[in-house]
Amino acid sequence: MEEKILQKNAELEDNNWWHISRRKIIETAIEKYIGKFPADAQILDVGCGTGGNFDLICNYSKNISGIESDSYALGIARQKYASINISQGDLPYNIPVQENNFDAIFLLDVLEHIDDDLSSLQTLFSKLKSGGHLIITVPAFNFLWSNHDTVNHHKRRYSLNELIGKVKKNSFQIKCASYFNTWLFPLIALVRIIKSKTPTLKDKSDLFTPPKAVNNILTCIMSSERFFIRDSKLPFGVSIIVIAQKP
Repeated sequence: MEEKILQKNAELEDNNWWHISRRKIIETAIEKYIGKFPADAQILDVGCGTGGNFDLICNYSKNISGIESDSYALGIARQKYASINISQGDLPYNIPVQENNFDAIFLLDVLEHIDDDLSSLQTLFSKLKSGGHLIITVPAFNFLWSNHDTVNHHKRRYSLNELIGKVKKNSFQIKCASYFNTWLFPLIALVRIIKSKTPTLKDKSDLFTPPKAVNNILTCIMSSERFFIRDSKLPFGVSIIVIAQKP
């Protein structure tokens, strides 16, 4: 991924409405479908990027490590989180950690970047302890494909059934599977369709944070979905969350 995109992502991770809301939704799903991790839990963030999810993950254990393929992103993450062991590697086969070692692996908006997603899931299955959990988020629905996907080197967007099928094919048990970013779906879908049809807007990136008041409103709207994911699954959305367990 281009350095300017990675740098922009790093700048947005702490305060952008989408990043904040996604973390809150993940946190609620973990609370509901996993509960507490062991006190000495070993947790791995695969495709950790510039480290934007470490503050969330560090709530669950002190034994955190990360894997990142991009050298530039790796440098930013190591600078921000010097106490965390972050190694260079990539899916599906170059994950330099022990097998059967982790209580949880986070794979947050990573799988859509990988050519061979099935082999990647198989590799991660081998790295988890029996009873360990894989937490996945991915973008949803190919008809929402936009320049944002192109510049971020996405290979695909998923349907919920497609992702569930691939996870199950690798022997995982599904604990939670839902769309999210549902309330804003009509607006985002409309904007992306208009941008795809308008030459002057087609190449504009989705990477920006709106004015503070708008950012706060969007955060409240999207993050409120965590109360629904806690008790049921949402029928559609811009993204998908799956929590799966290794038997």
